[in-house]
Amino acid sequence: MFESRLQAAQACLFLAGIIEGAAILTLIFGPLAVGLFLLVVSHAVAALGNYFYADSKGYPPLVGIPLGVAFGVSSAIIYAMLPDETVESTYASDRR
Repeated sequence: MFESRLQAAQACLFLAGIIEGAAILTLIFGPLAVGLFLLVVSHAVAALGNYFYADSKGYPPLVGIPLGVAFGVSSAIIYAMLPDETVESTYASDRR
């Protein structure tokens, strides 16, 4: 479905952002229980997105789960600031 882990991470984080926006609106205007449920779901989807994002940047994928649960979609900013740790393959460097 997705060509790379980075695209899967972006899709998950985008979906988590939409769910988080719905959660905020529900917390303001709707029932508290539904708003909290949507907030928990958004953080779970953000954890999945951060799992893929950490893997695409060369970090251990399990590092992304606690950051996603703790900070939600905004934890992707932390990964954007971190340097890329992926090791380039010799085939890719020879092609350049």
